[in-house]
Amino acid sequence: SYKWGSTTGTIKNGVTDSCEWTVPTSFASGVPNATSGTVTITVDTYNGSTKIGTKSVNLTAKVPNADWTKPKINSVTITPSGNADWVGSRYVQSKSKARVVTSAAGQASATIKTCEVTIDGTKYTGTDITSNAINNLGTVAVTVKVTDSRGYTNSTTQNISVEGYSKPY
Repeated sequence: SYKWGSTTGTIKNGVTDSCEWTVPTSFASGVPNATSGTVTITVDTYNGSTKIGTKSVNLTAKVPNADWTKPKINSVTITPSGNADWVGSRYVQSKSKARVVTSAAGQASATIKTCEVTIDGTKYTGTDITSNAINNLGTVAVTVKVTDSRGYTNSTTQNISVEGYSKPY
């Protein structure tokens, strides 16, 4: 039999020598803030219908850093912010800011702890941020990195195109 937190169950009855058991992936939901947990395996030995012994051992079940456990980035929306009317929906060097809205979720009962956005070499924290004016020209990477309550991460990068600007003279 096994015990995982308050969950118990039978692995197999009537075993004569040995058996195999795989820890169910659903157990990951029982440790939303950790990368592992303890499973207790108990073997009861019988002679006929008379119980003659019991042995329990603990094993550490690890939650893998896999696609089904790491945080999921559902969407990233990047739009120009703070533009004058003449700029419109373009990104203009030293004039435009970028608003980045991120939708993310933890998996296997984990929760999102942080969302970090890097634009133009500056890091911002939050799921709805507005950058400083973008100083770089050309293709500028916008990287979103989320971290869940287990410490697992996921990231994505999108590019925006920033046009040059110089003051009239």
